[in-house]
Amino acid sequence: MIIEIESYNIKNLYLSGGSCSEKSLREKMNHILAMSDGNFTELFCRVYGFELISDSVEIDAPDFVIDLDTYILYKPKIN
Repeated sequence: MIIEIESYNIKNLYLSGGSCSEKSLREKMNHILAMSDGNFTELFCRVYGFELISDSVEIDAPDFVIDLDTYILYKPKIN
């Protein structure tokens, strides 16, 4: 599963990890947001075993997007 982390301060940050449902991913996101002191991505990866994808890898479309400005999780539309 590929997750894009979106925020005003973050550009093109992608995580790779095990597949889960949207509901489960939302629960994970909310759990980390409640624990996080500002570094969501690092804590999310450490707790749930996700890995940062290198900038050199091109991603066509992530499975989900986590918007850290609005705290919304969504599935992007594929054209």
